[in-house]
Amino acid sequence: MQLDFSRPGKPTDNATIESFNASVRRECLSQHYFSTLAEAQPALRAYQDDFNKQRPHSTLGQKTPAEFFAGRNVNADTVEAPKRVA
Repeated sequence: MQLDFSRPGKPTDNATIESFNASVRRECLSQHYFSTLAEAQPALRAYQDDFNKQRPHSTLGQKTPAEFFAGRNVNADTVEAPKRVA
């Protein structure tokens, strides 16, 4: 495994992650004031739960990630490594 970081100031290097980070910031972090990480963790866990189990995603055929992955009958021996998009 090799780590590959986006270039500083180049959010288009990984637009999917940048979009997700913007959503977390807009929908969770900017809605609350946190003094410590311990205060932020419950709100972030609730956001994660909503994002993965309640909110349908258009890229997953209007299914939640939990529904999408539960519906896949995946054999660990046949799973391909994700392809890197440059």
